[in-house]
Amino acid sequence: MKKFPLLQLFFLLLLNGFVFQSCKKEIQSEPAVDINNKLAVSSSTLLSSGSCYETLQPDWFDDSAQTPTILGAHLLNSPYSVAVMQQASQNLYGNSNGISINKKYVRFKPADETQLTQLVNLGIELYDYPLDYEVTQEGDFYDQGLPENEIPWFYTVVDPSFTPPTGIQYQLLADLYVPDDDIFLENEAFLITGNPVAPLDCDTSSPAKSITPDVPDCGEDSHWDYGLRECVPNDCPSGYVWDGSQCVVYIPPPPPPPPASKQPSGQILVFDNSRNTNVPVRQAGIVLKRFFKIDRVYTNDNGNFTSNKHFHNKVNIVVKFKNDNIKIRGLRGIRFYQMFFPIKHGIGKFSGNLNNLAPYVFNEDTDFKKRT
Repeated sequence: MKKFPLLQLFFLLLLNGFVFQSCKKEIQSEPAVDINNKLAVSSSTLLSSGSCYETLQPDWFDDSAQTPTILGAHLLNSPYSVAVMQQASQNLYGNSNGISINKKYVRFKPADETQLTQLVNLGIELYDYPLDYEVTQEGDFYDQGLPENEIPWFYTVVDPSFTPPTGIQYQLLADLYVPDDDIFLENEAFLITGNPVAPLDCDTSSPAKSITPDVPDCGEDSHWDYGLRECVPNDCPSGYVWDGSQCVVYIPPPPPPPPASKQPSGQILVFDNSRNTNVPVRQAGIVLKRFFKIDRVYTNDNGNFTSNKHFHNKVNIVVKFKNDNIKIRGLRGIRFYQMFFPIKHGIGKFSGNLNNLAPYVFNEDTDFKKRT
């Protein structure tokens, strides 16, 4: 259990531009946005900026109680597989040029603290839960069914050239193609595999709306063509499609227009009681994630961050407190391995307009109870 004096040290250093492994604090949005009040009514909220917001880590999480990570829906039929992405590209652009393995989905099982330290020092994002599930609640741990004091499996995504450390138990789970900036391709892969696809923008009537493809039964002599969105006979030769009466040469539709910028950006602040104002949180790590697409950036001197990748369909955004200036570790109960990782807080799950998210403010108050 962490001590209150450590919290005071945390914010003293935070205001001077240092972020580190320490204790977790509540997060609230700025009063102008009033996210917390809206979340008392609904778990999905349309903000004035046009972005959809869902709670990722409730503000009543505190330092003394361990809270579990909760997973939601499982991805169907491997939409990020190379074969599915190639089919999606064929449907959209008439070719699959450039679609090959660009990521590997792997997991590790360190045997002891030495191996865990070696793994953490690789600088890759590690998760104690499988990545092909939606995360509905970001907690302190995911229950893998292991003894609490045993180091769990850690999941991540690495480049194809990655060489696993010698001696650490390692498994390759899947070869992937993860598009960094083509959200249309990603959505098409989701449609092909029967996974829900959220609209490009939020609307006030249904900010959490999902679209599931309606695929009819085409019978034994035909099949559903995802490019044409209709049943086509099985006996048309390659490069031909059924036009309703005969097989004709398939002419791919024109590519969709370039997507609007979906590179999430925002600002992280902390309320300074001594100055009675919000000040920037500098050099804080920001991790953006949707299934296998992961991006890590840092806030600048003004507390601002911008992702390098395009996201759609509910991107999880987590703040992590660690840099090379200072690291403070505290024991977190029987799960001793947690002390090797930076303190984090999931600020939310966002979709819709991601270009200028509402600022998030850490409260310097040491009161852990939910504010009213």
